[in-house]
Amino acid sequence: MRLIYPNEYQIPTAFSPNRDGINDDFTIIGHNIQQMSMWVYNRWGEQIFAKHKDSGRVHWNGLKDGWPLPIGTYVYHIQVVFEDGSISHQQGNVLLTR
Repeated sequence: MRLIYPNEYQIPTAFSPNRDGINDDFTIIGHNIQQMSMWVYNRWGEQIFAKHKDSGRVHWNGLKDGWPLPIGTYVYHIQVVFEDGSISHQQGNVLLTR
């Protein structure tokens, strides 16, 4: 028997890239995702991360150009395309803590 999941995804509100193996990445997880794009901005509106994948997960590790960013609140915009062709956009805030 095959389980059928609805088109859905979850976005965390915080992450801690401190290399302890727990919540080290800002990662979106979900079901039936075909494509995902993520953009992250600092509080001045500067884009600090952008990634698009045709399959798999998109995740941000709290770095910009290889350097750790300071603790704080960052703004994200996420676009998800599901296997049935429907599209979802979400934007919000994520807390980077250590």
